[in-house]
Amino acid sequence: MTTSSALPGRLIVFEGPDGAGKTTLVERYTEWCREGGDVVTSLSFPGREPGSLGRLVYGIHHDPAKFGIAEMTPESLQALHLAAHLDAIDRYIRPLVAQGETVILDRYWWSTWVYGVDSGASRVTIDALIECERQHWGSLTPDLIILVTRRDSLRLEDAGLAWSRRLTLYETIAEREQPQYPISIISNDTTENDALDRIVTAVDRAREQRMASVRHPSSNLQK
Repeated sequence: MTTSSALPGRLIVFEGPDGAGKTTLVERYTEWCREGGDVVTSLSFPGREPGSLGRLVYGIHHDPAKFGIAEMTPESLQALHLAAHLDAIDRYIRPLVAQGETVILDRYWWSTWVYGVDSGASRVTIDALIECERQHWGSLTPDLIILVTRRDSLRLEDAGLAWSRRLTLYETIAEREQPQYPISIISNDTTENDALDRIVTAVDRAREQRMASVRHPSSNLQK
């Protein structure tokens, strides 16, 4: 397994398809951390911070007509997301982690890949976009990625075959990325409290593994 960032803070990422309840769990976990006295910042991709590129991209994505855009190709939409990601990495995420804060990030580049592929975008183009972002992250990798899943979507518009297809894509990327950083798959099929308990346990386990790898660097070699 490769190391997480050597920076003093932590990066915890929540991923999963729309309708899994991911964003609600991000809010619940952020609140739990703050109640425990942790200094945490919750961010999302592409982002909604006032004055940020991410907020503009979010608006274009969800209401393109407002910006005079009649239609976009799936590749161009994901390229906009990529630009917002790069901006957020440099303006928010990396500085906060460097200051020792825990950043809880709602979405990663995984969603760019999943929704790009699911929309029929060119895989060559999507893979090139992803590689650009991966290079930009550099040595800053997640301490843990939590993939939130459900048997069925909480949103009717995302149910059926579309849900199954996207969930399969997320599971595919999780399996592929497993050697790179810790990943925990959390089912959200019961209660939010149950899911939150399992998230807390997964984060604690990842923290213990990180501390062990710092104490014994040789155990951190890829196997």
